[in-house]
Amino acid sequence: MFLLREVFDYDYSEIAAIIDKSEAACRQLFSRARRQMTAQRPRFEPSPTTLANHERLVNGFLQAVEAGDVKRLTQLLAEDVVIWTDGGGKVFALPQPVYGREKALRFLLAARGLASVPYVAEVAPVNGKAAAILRAMDNKVFLVIGMETDQEQIHTFHIVGNPDKLRHL
Repeated sequence: MFLLREVFDYDYSEIAAIIDKSEAACRQLFSRARRQMTAQRPRFEPSPTTLANHERLVNGFLQAVEAGDVKRLTQLLAEDVVIWTDGGGKVFALPQPVYGREKALRFLLAARGLASVPYVAEVAPVNGKAAAILRAMDNKVFLVIGMETDQEQIHTFHIVGNPDKLRHL
């Protein structure tokens, strides 16, 4: 509903016909959606157990990659895992996402040897959840690996190397 109005510029009467609601209901739904979007607050607060499970998966991922443990890494990755990278045009990033466990495994294992400088990996909160942070020996962050999980496996990686987005870390 929000997209129909905000992006596609449909009138409330057109939206009402599409979603089978009254025009007044559409106005109210749009108003609520706009308030939610501008509030910039999380829709829910994750439980301590959820956060702990997420951190366990991030730690497990780091350990498996650093050890080159293909069996453990395979267990951690969902079959339909996706890897997104962001270099901001300033550092290497993939032009397209990587889809699927096998391709993700090949990419992750190959990428671990591509770091041009010695680094230290740590787990720290980024955007409210544990993420893997790679720091050069001068303590400068050069890569952040955020992950989306279902508490059992990793489904999505957001790998950010764009220096403009890492300055604050």
